[in-house]
Amino acid sequence: MLCMTICAWAANYKTISNIAYHTDGNDYAKERCMLDFYYPEGEKDFPVVVWFHGEELKR
Repeated sequence: MLCMTICAWAANYKTISNIAYHTDGNDYAKERCMLDFYYPEGEKDFPVVVWFHGEELKR
């Protein structure tokens, strides 16, 4: 377990910010429905967790 933690810390991560995932023209969606993607540089087939939280988008 310790080895996995140390290996995770050693990786270099890149970030892609403000990716829109809801684009229906609603002002709330344009401003708030964004995600940032952090990923280990130079890695392939790594696990991904997507966590959405907050208020329900009302139409």
